[in-house]
Amino acid sequence: MSLGDTISTSNSLIVLTGLNKDIDREPYGLAEKDIAVSAQLEIVDVNKKTFHSEPVFIIKNNAVFTQEASVDELGLRLGFKKIDPDSGKFEITVAERKENKREFIIMKAIVFPGINLLWTGCILMIVGTLIAIRKRIADSRR
Repeated sequence: MSLGDTISTSNSLIVLTGLNKDIDREPYGLAEKDIAVSAQLEIVDVNKKTFHSEPVFIIKNNAVFTQEASVDELGLRLGFKKIDPDSGKFEITVAERKENKREFIIMKAIVFPGINLLWTGCILMIVGTLIAIRKRIADSRR
């Protein structure tokens, strides 16, 4: 993803709005030379309700760690896995609960204006076939 890109899930749209470099280092136990960046994600569900989430990407002692963020109301777990400084792309992972996916059926009703003409033609064909059968039976009896 790049800044401004959107990911769609079964029940929401996730937009990468920016990066936050000013993260409180104390909860993660980071030193001054360690790097921590969070992805600012805006999540809009099907009811137009907005949620915000910030998964964190950490480089500590030349090792990469991630701190996932979750949005329990939507059943989403978001992770910030990779930064590519050359292309300016970021790897964001999304996991969602299986219960989020609801089965549904889509039905489309089409009004066909010429349906009465079609049925009239079918009835005329049946009547014509019956008249032809009756005539053949009458001719074969003679």
